[in-house]
Amino acid sequence: MYAKCGSLDDALRVFESMPHKNEVSWNAMISALAFHGQALEALSLFRRMSKDNGTVQPNDINFIGVLAACVHAGLVDEGRQLFESMKLSFGLVPKVEHYSCMVDLCARAGLLNEAWDLIKKMPGKRDEIVDAIISSKIYANMRRWDDSAKMRQRGVSKTPGCSWIDVGARAHEFHAGGSLHHHSKNIYQLLNEEMKREGYIPNIGCISRWKT
Repeated sequence: MYAKCGSLDDALRVFESMPHKNEVSWNAMISALAFHGQALEALSLFRRMSKDNGTVQPNDINFIGVLAACVHAGLVDEGRQLFESMKLSFGLVPKVEHYSCMVDLCARAGLLNEAWDLIKKMPGKRDEIVDAIISSKIYANMRRWDDSAKMRQRGVSKTPGCSWIDVGARAHEFHAGGSLHHHSKNIYQLLNEEMKREGYIPNIGCISRWKT
């Protein structure tokens, strides 16, 4: 709760005061650090959990959290080591979620061949939605804009981010890129004006590449 409210210090205080920590509490703190851009701290905490007198062994959920930290910080080598350690050190078989983190990590670092190899190695029947999203990202990194657009047009997309804002006694729900709010036009217009006033200059360098 504290981490999601932006109070990471309070989250750490409560975490450290816990007399007994299980996989859930460790993962909550690791994910919180990763989400707030403190990837190295998340990795350090994961290592601490792994060496905590053997009382708690990392599970597949813990690895998703720490691999996500590597993705956010671009820690390719650390991500590779963690991914390999799942099976070698802890006897865990990587799932599609772990492969997806590694593909995302490699794609962001421009290691496209490695990303493709990981996609091919995904266990079981690969999730078409995950595959298409990742493929779109890889094409975009290669500046193959047409191919990237085709992958997105296959009817798949990520679940948009959602925020709730209390104004007076009423809660308003907003989705990333959404326009369903009855005052959305006025809201976006006001935001654009405020951003320009603060000196924001939009990056439109890639627009011409999409023109046919």
